[in-house]
Amino acid sequence: MTVSADTVRLAMVRETGSPPAPPATPSMLVARMTSESLAFASTTTTSNELDPSGNIRDSILTGGASTGDVAFEVSDNAWFEEMLAGVFGNDWAADVLVPDTNLYLYLIEKMFPDVPVPGEDSYHSFRDSAFVSATITITPGSPITGTATVNGGLLTLGTAPIAGALYPDPGTEPILVPSDAVVTVGGIASTACFGAITLTFDNGTRGIQCIGTLGEKEKVRGRFNATISGQLYYATDDIVEALLDQTEMAVTVTLKDAADSNIYEFEYPRCKVTAAPVVAGGTGTDVVIDFGIQALYDATATYTAQVTRAAAVTLREGGSSEPPAPRAARVPETT
Repeated sequence: MTVSADTVRLAMVRETGSPPAPPATPSMLVARMTSESLAFASTTTTSNELDPSGNIRDSILTGGASTGDVAFEVSDNAWFEEMLAGVFGNDWAADVLVPDTNLYLYLIEKMFPDVPVPGEDSYHSFRDSAFVSATITITPGSPITGTATVNGGLLTLGTAPIAGALYPDPGTEPILVPSDAVVTVGGIASTACFGAITLTFDNGTRGIQCIGTLGEKEKVRGRFNATISGQLYYATDDIVEALLDQTEMAVTVTLKDAADSNIYEFEYPRCKVTAAPVVAGGTGTDVVIDFGIQALYDATATYTAQVTRAAAVTLREGGSSEPPAPRAARVPETT
């Protein structure tokens, strides 16, 4: 029976202990996703054995790794916040998330209903998976979207979930849209028109392969890297001057709904412009600057980037916010 992607469920839980393992009777975080590509990619080699028949004698499985992306529309939900915690390598504290050096591993599970027959389900599980990076894209005329990249463990197949596993509904908080977003780039006029903004976070996690293990034996976390890129309609040379002068500036991007009830504020206290080309692309086009900004570690703030979640904040002039009001209790970050 053909399976529709509309019926597939992707869920995860953070592993605990040493060696890391899924908790007993876990409360799984179900992803609000638009697509996924997490799969086991095998490394196979054809035998070089000489054969009088002139044919290939064997195909050898020599390695493999599970990788892929989870695409989503940004909304207030527990899976999104735990994914950010995995990329940042830290837990949320008082509704604030800053980078740390922890490597969080997850059991990521895909459920395909009615396989192999109606009434039975197939479970594809990826143990010891890590979130390597996350990208959030803001483009006028579309929902705010994101992509999380996974470095997964080996694939195992099953016909049932972990005993006692629960799958709470991820909720129906509104999808956030660009018309409610606020972008503030220090040194750039507050009236600037941004055609697109992309926030990228990467922790450099990589797998280590060892003799005696098929695929990766362990994972190692690298350094945290945060960048901002986008398109700015050309009206002043402010961002070009910031590039030439290597001016340090702060950047704030606030994602929220129209009622200011679901808010994620991304703050970068110390940044430098890395690219700011001003070009005329041709007739019937507008002059734009496809800029790049590198976030840098701020010794005073002690972080490169910070995310603040809030049930309600009061936006100040320029887009930054007052301290957030406490938000309602959510699904714990660890189970």
